[in-house]
Amino acid sequence: MNKLVVLSLALVSITASTEDVKTDLFGENEAAKGYFDSFKMDCRQQTAQCIERGLAIDAENSFNDIFIISLDRDMQVWPNGELDKLKDALALRKDADLDFGDGYFGNAERLYLDAIDVINKVLNEADIIVRENLEIGEQYLYEDVKPGWAAPYFNDSLIYDPKNKRISKGLSRIRFLQSFEDDVVVIQDYLDTGMYQDALDLIEDLIGGDPGNAQLLELKKQASQGEIGIKISDQTLDFNIALNESITTKDKREIISKIDNALSVYGSNESTTEMQDLKKEIGQQVFDELFNDLQENFINNSRCTEDLKKDNKNL
Repeated sequence: MNKLVVLSLALVSITASTEDVKTDLFGENEAAKGYFDSFKMDCRQQTAQCIERGLAIDAENSFNDIFIISLDRDMQVWPNGELDKLKDALALRKDADLDFGDGYFGNAERLYLDAIDVINKVLNEADIIVRENLEIGEQYLYEDVKPGWAAPYFNDSLIYDPKNKRISKGLSRIRFLQSFEDDVVVIQDYLDTGMYQDALDLIEDLIGGDPGNAQLLELKKQASQGEIGIKISDQTLDFNIALNESITTKDKREIISKIDNALSVYGSNESTTEMQDLKKEIGQQVFDELFNDLQENFINNSRCTEDLKKDNKNL
């Protein structure tokens, strides 16, 4: 088997595995929350025990918040044993749940706070790693203009903070500097073959590295217009199919109404010429059908004069 294929399959397997770990951790904590919530106590009067219970509840809520933060930052893939510490914190919260259920609210609060401290320490250490990597990476990237030197520092930071905008901006700039010309060729190929959404996705990846780049903005305009053009063509085809399937004049009027809605979105311009022509064609069919019906009723005298006058106004 091709080595690249093997590597791709391995990466997919690793990604799926880490996502499973994340899902399992989330599920464990949700189950623990359900167990915690099952314990009820009448605390309409603020006794000392109820006050302790309230503090434990606050600590448990705080643990849930920071636990979700750790999962949002994909702590399960961090490379320095952080996952084990996250599991340790979860085990502490379960011990706290047991004390809470037994009415040892003070002990429960302390254990929840200990669990929070475990996660806080890990997050703080990660923030230090991110900060130090960004200081070096941004110097290489923005001051020395050496994207190849900067890339490892941004990639290492990304592991610890995948939603950090400074990191995503830096990586976009690195990609722009390293592969701009090659990516523009790919974008143009996408445009030439009608793959407008793929072109837009790649443009978005690049444009973060140089937001005011005139060439990218022009390519984005072309891709957007092409994507809109596809939507217009698809809707026009749908209207044609609906026309072929229409039976009554009412059906055709409904199609005209839908075309009017589409034109209000896309505008009555060159890009919607086919749609506008279709509307005229359907409108003419509706007119002819109403006229023929009116004429037939008039000749056969099958409807009263007032109804015929009303129909005449609708033409």
